[in-house]
Amino acid sequence: MRAIFKTTILILIILFAFCLSAFAADKAQADIPVKVEGGGTVLITSEVNSPAPVKNILELKKGETGHFYINFARPGEYSYNITVNNTDDNFVYTPEYYRVIISVLVNDDGSLYTVTTLRKEKSFSKSDIAQFSRTEKTTGEPPTTTSPDSTPHQPKTGDDTNLEKYVIASIIASAGLFIVSLLYKYDTKRLLRGY
Repeated sequence: MRAIFKTTILILIILFAFCLSAFAADKAQADIPVKVEGGGTVLITSEVNSPAPVKNILELKKGETGHFYINFARPGEYSYNITVNNTDDNFVYTPEYYRVIISVLVNDDGSLYTVTTLRKEKSFSKSDIAQFSRTEKTTGEPPTTTSPDSTPHQPKTGDDTNLEKYVIASIIASAGLFIVSLLYKYDTKRLLRGY
């Protein structure tokens, strides 16, 4: 009976260690530099199934370079759009948006790393920084804004962890603890009766 008890405890410890290893998963971080001539508010929006950035709005002063940071927990390709929030009708920002593609890859040692590609609107040339220039509007027309996608996307939290296997492991561990407590209670009663 004691051997069953010790074996059950060992199995529970292994399951517990397995559950803890899930939370110590390797993560990678992408850094997207942004600059706005004359300063302004910059927004980043994530596409469907892309982790949300640490901050999705940057307030930049004249000459200041800001950075969007995004954490990734698993490999894949993720898309984002960067735009300037134009609140002044006297100015126009070009380009209207940058398309950001972040590829999260796995090194030989199993760690994650990112490769970031920035492209201006409707362009195939790559950029190292999302840099917006500001020009004074010369015509009496209201500025037209185009979005890279016509459908709005809600950002996700960035936590794409598959919880099913951890829930199952927790259920099995709970069942094991319940069985161990019953066995212990039964074994204790038997010892008290003198069997």
